[in-house]
Amino acid sequence: TNYYQRGVALKNRQASDSAEFFLSKAADIFKTYEDWDNYLIINNERGSNFIHSGKIDPSINFINEQIVFCIEKFSDSNEYLANLYNNLGLAYFFKGQTDNALEMYDKSLGIRMALNDRESLFTSNLFNDMGKNSNYPEIKKIALNYIKKLQHLNYGTPAPVFSLKNQAE
Repeated sequence: TNYYQRGVALKNRQASDSAEFFLSKAADIFKTYEDWDNYLIINNERGSNFIHSGKIDPSINFINEQIVFCIEKFSDSNEYLANLYNNLGLAYFFKGQTDNALEMYDKSLGIRMALNDRESLFTSNLFNDMGKNSNYPEIKKIALNYIKKLQHLNYGTPAPVFSLKNQAE
């Protein structure tokens, strides 16, 4: 809808209050028509908007609500859920809770791998932001190890199962 496009454009220009107004209107429309796919896509954008506007605790609460809703409407393994977990991880990262961030990203990554969603593995906001915004060498090392493993996965060769929690070692 035009509300959605306008909301995303405003979010990208850091006009978060205006973005929230248009994104919530778009979400309401899709909720009315029970178009849950678009409803979750828009609400993921809303969660991202909260994060980028510095409303970290509200974003965590909102995204957790969307995760519960997503599992009820779909399943515990779908692209919308992977995106929500990614944004929840991002919120935890900006809150300074790296362990929670990694746990959420592990969930997102696990879903993407189960869905064989190799394209989305490379567009992760969490590790891009962790690598760029961290002053901690261990976080940069985690991000670098992650990127190496993604390159391995992208070329179609079998990759070992891995968890991101202990990559700083």
